[in-house]
Parts: sequence; C-alpha cells; structure tokens
Amino acid sequence: MKVEIRYRGEIIHRSKNLRGILDHARRYRLSGIHTLQQKDKTLFVVFADGATCRTQFADPTVLRDWIDGRCKRGMFVRASP
Repeated sequence: MKVEIRYRGEIIHRSKNLRGILDHARRYRLSGIHTLQQKDKTLFVVFADGATCRTQFADPTVLRDWIDGRCKRGMFVRASP
C-alpha cells in the first residue's frame, strides 16, 4: 500500500502503510475534525489542516472495518456519501 498526504498539491508525507495517515491526524488532532470516505476499495481522507490523502485497499470490507475502528475512537468521522 502506498500512502501520500498532500497539502495544496504538494506531497508532504509518504508512507508504505496506514501509519502515515494516523501520524498526520495525531499531529493536527486539536485543529478540528478529520473525515474519512469510502468509495469501493478507495479511501479518501480530508485532514483538519486541509491536507488530503487517497489510497487503495485490496478488500472493501477491510477498508470499511478500518474506518469503523477509527471513527469509534473519535479521531475521525465518516463523511456522508
């Protein structure tokens, strides 16, 4: 899995796994709410600081479960479709 976090079109962080998403969200936790959206196997993230991320999962069920887990912990909210 390849994760790239972009801010104003520039890549500000690269990661080989989802840890990059969580690390960036923790950095800006007090700035506001981070949103997650699923479209089939694709995860879209909009961080409170305006940065964005888009990455692919192999299985949409695994992605749904990952999103549910993050939302239950209160770090993210699910974006309406």
